[in-house]
Amino acid sequence: MKRIVLGLALASLSGCHDFTAARNDCAAAGACVGVTPPSLVSSVPASASTGVALTGQIVLTFSEDMDKSSVKLALNPPVVLLGPAWASGGSTVATFTIGAAMQPNTLYLGSVDGKSLTGVALDPTQFTFTTADTTAPTVVMTPAQGATGVSPNVHLNLLFSEPMNVASVKVVSNPAYDWGVASWDSTEALATFDAPKDADGGAGRLQGNTLYTLTLTGKDKAGNDLALADRVKSFTTGAVPDTTPPTVLATTPETGSSAVDVAAMVSVTFSEPMQGNATTAVTFQPTLSASCAFDTSNTILTCQHSGQAFQPSTSYTVTISAVAKDLTGNPLAGAPFGFSFTTGALPDTTPPTMVSAPANGTSNVPVSSHLSLSFDEPMDETSLTVVSQPTYDFGAASWDPLSKVASFNAPDGGFAGTTQYTVVVNASDLAGNALPVSGRTIVFTTKAVPDQTPPTVLATQPEDGGQAVAVNGAITVTFSEPMDSSTTASLSFSPPFTGCSNTLDLTKTVLTCAHSATDLAGTTTYTATLSTAAKDTALNAMAAPYVFTFQTGSAPDKTPPTILSVSPGNTKTGILETTGFAVTFSEAVDKTSAQTAFSISNPTGMTWTFSWSSDGKTMYVTPSSSFPIGQTVSWQMSNAVKDLAGNAMASTQLYTFRVAYQTSTTLYADATDLTVYRDATSPYTYSSYAATSSYLYVGDNALTPDRLFRTALSFDLSGIPLVDGTRTSIVSSTLNVTAYSTTGTPYGSTLLGYLDADVISGSTKTSSASALWTGTAPYTCCIGFPPFLRCMPGCDSSYRIATVSFTAATKDVTYATQALQRGTLTFLLNFSRDTVVTTHTNAYVTLYSGNYATAASRPYLRVTYRYP
Repeated sequence: MKRIVLGLALASLSGCHDFTAARNDCAAAGACVGVTPPSLVSSVPASASTGVALTGQIVLTFSEDMDKSSVKLALNPPVVLLGPAWASGGSTVATFTIGAAMQPNTLYLGSVDGKSLTGVALDPTQFTFTTADTTAPTVVMTPAQGATGVSPNVHLNLLFSEPMNVASVKVVSNPAYDWGVASWDSTEALATFDAPKDADGGAGRLQGNTLYTLTLTGKDKAGNDLALADRVKSFTTGAVPDTTPPTVLATTPETGSSAVDVAAMVSVTFSEPMQGNATTAVTFQPTLSASCAFDTSNTILTCQHSGQAFQPSTSYTVTISAVAKDLTGNPLAGAPFGFSFTTGALPDTTPPTMVSAPANGTSNVPVSSHLSLSFDEPMDETSLTVVSQPTYDFGAASWDPLSKVASFNAPDGGFAGTTQYTVVVNASDLAGNALPVSGRTIVFTTKAVPDQTPPTVLATQPEDGGQAVAVNGAITVTFSEPMDSSTTASLSFSPPFTGCSNTLDLTKTVLTCAHSATDLAGTTTYTATLSTAAKDTALNAMAAPYVFTFQTGSAPDKTPPTILSVSPGNTKTGILETTGFAVTFSEAVDKTSAQTAFSISNPTGMTWTFSWSSDGKTMYVTPSSSFPIGQTVSWQMSNAVKDLAGNAMASTQLYTFRVAYQTSTTLYADATDLTVYRDATSPYTYSSYAATSSYLYVGDNALTPDRLFRTALSFDLSGIPLVDGTRTSIVSSTLNVTAYSTTGTPYGSTLLGYLDADVISGSTKTSSASALWTGTAPYTCCIGFPPFLRCMPGCDSSYRIATVSFTAATKDVTYATQALQRGTLTFLLNFSRDTVVTTHTNAYVTLYSGNYATAASRPYLRVTYRYP
C-alpha cells in the first residue's frame, strides 16, 4: 500500500487528545498548556570524557521522574549493559553496570531513550566518551629479531606500534655497545640509532660472529610500558662487513608514464633495507613538498604530497640522492637516481569566489545603493538566486558579456534606513561548482534616512468646537511624532491666557497646558493656535499653524473620571492568547496618569505598549508577547487615573479573563465525498461518481471516454467549539490520504504538473460537479517536491517544503488558517494543469474514500484548535 501525506501543520503542538471531553479534561488538568519534554541533566562519565575505565558503571540523571520501563541506554560500539538500577526515592537517577569490559582507547557514543511518567518522550539525547589506553606498545627491530649473518656495520632501527615517550626509550646491549643518540621521525614511532664514529670517521663496528642481546625499555604516550615479549631482542653478526650498495628495483609511476593522476603517490622499491634518513633523499622537479616514509621492511619508500597536489599536464622528475644508504652505510648505486612521468589534465573543481558592492561588513550604505556581484570566473547565469533578510526585491540581474559581474537595479524606494541587511547569494560556475558556504553571505547596514517630514497635530483636548469645557481642565495637543522642547512656546490663545504651564510628556508627543493656579474665563470662546514654532526633534517645523476653538463652561470640573467599558470583558473565557486591551473612560483623561495606572499582575514579566483614540477617552494596550495557553490573566486600572482637570478616579478597578485552551482531534472524511470528472468533449460536461464508492480518483484517464478526475474531501467542523462566540480557531491541521494504487506517472508529469490540495469552502459542502470543477478556492496551499517546487499565490513562503524525499505516491501540502468559520471544511484534490490538458495519458492516482471498509485507510484530518 502506498501513502499520500498531505501535511498542513504549522507546528506540532501538544494538547489534550480526547476530543469529546477535551474541555473538562484540560480544565481538570489545570490549563492543558503543552508539555515540556524531559531532558538528560548529566551523565557519568560526562560527555566528551577521556581516560574512562573499561569496567564500572554509567549513571544518568534526568530532569524529572521517568517511566522506568521506558529508559534505555545503548553504546556504540555495542557493550553488554546490566540494569538500570534506580536511586531510592524516585526515578530520576538510573545506574547501568558494564557487563563486559569495553575496548581500550575507543570513542563510544551513548544514545538515551525514554519517556517521563506523564508519557512525554525524552528529547533525543547522545553523549560520548573515550576509554583509557591500556594497550602496551610493541616494536619491530632492524636487524630483525633472531637474524644471523648481520653486518658488523649495521645501524639499529626500532619501529614501534604507536607514538612513544621518546625520553623513556632506552637500549642496553650485551655485549656492551653504544648505539648513540636516536633520531625520531615526525610520528615519534620510528627511532634510528647512529653509532659513534671510529677514528677514521666510519661507523663503529660491532664484533663479528657475535650474539648481541638488546634489552629495550620505554613507554607510550599514555604511560604503558613496552610489551613484555618485546623487551629483549637479539641478533648475530656475520664475519664479513656488507659492502654491496643498494639498488632501485622499481618505481611507481614507472618512468615515462603519462596521464598520471594528480593525486597519485610516488613509491620506490630498494633491493635491501635502507636507513631511515633515506626519506630525505627524494626531491621533485618542479619543486613539490612531499612527506616520505618507509614500510616496516624499510625497502619500500612512499612519498605523498603534503597540502599540494601535482600540477595537471606537467612533466615531473624524481631524483634520489646518495643520502639514501643501506643499513651498513653503503650509498645507493649510481646515485643520483632519477625517473620521470607526466600528469594528466585536471577537471575544474575549484569553487568560484565573489566580491560584492556593498561589501560584506560595510556600514553607512546609502539607501539608494544597487547591489553588484563580481565573480572570479564566468558563472552559470541561470543558477543565481539572491534573498535577503529583511526581504528586499533586488530586481532582475544584468550580466556583463563575460558572465562574471551581475548588477541589480532594484525597484524604486530603496533600502530602509538604519537597517542591517543579510543577503544570501547562491550561484555556480560553468563547471557546476557552487559558491562556498563561507562566501555566500553579505551583511551591510544602511545609513539613517534624514527626517524631513513636518509634524502634524493628531488630536486636541478639548476637540475643535468643544462646548462646556471645564475652566480648570488641562489643554492637550497630541503630535504625530516626538517634538523639540522649544515647542512648549508655540501655543497661544485668543483672548489671551497666560496661566499655562506648558510641558511635553515623556514621549514628547503630547503638549499639555496645565493651569491649576489660574482658571480659564467662564462661558468664553477661546481660539488656540499652534504656530510653526512647533518643531519635531529633527527641527522640522509644522507646515502651517494649527488652530482650534472651544467654549468654556461656567464652573470648574470637579467630577472624577470613571471606566465605561473594558475589553476583554471582565471574567470572560476563551480569549485568544494574542489579545490586547481597550479601556474606555467617561471623559478625556491625562494619558500619562492612565498609562501609569495600568498593570498586569498575572502572568508576571509582561511588557506592553500604548495607543489612544483621537478623543483621548479610549486607551489601547498591546502586549509585546502572547499569553500562555489556558492562563487566567489578572489586570487593573489603579486610582492614579486623572482627568484633564486633575480629578482622580475614585477607586482601583480589578479585572480578569481566561485565555483559550488548546487540544487536538481527528476528523474522518465524509463518506459521501465525490470524485468529479470532466469528459474531454466540447462543450465540456461535468459529472460525478456514486457517493458510496470506496475509491476516489485524481488525474487523467485516457481510456474511452477521456476523463479528467478531481476529488472532494469534506470534514465536519461543527463539533469544534467556538472561541469568543463567533469563530472556530484552528491552529494547525494535517490532511492524510492513503493511495490504493497509482497508474502511470502523474506526479511531476509535464502533462499534469503539480498535485494541489485547495480549500474550496470554509462553511458549506458543495456537491455540484460543475461547481467543484470550475469553482475558485478562497484559500490556497503551498506545495513543494524536488524537482517540482512551487508556492501558489497568497500562501506564506515560509510554509514551503523543499527537501522532502518522496516516491511516486507520496506528497506533502501545507495549509493553515487561524479563523475559519465553523461548518464544513472541504478540500479539492487536483493536478495544477488538468484544466489545459489536450493530449491525454493514463496518469492518475486511486485513493481510499471515507466510505472504505477499513477505517485506518480512510482520509482523515488531524486538527489542533483552541476552545473556551
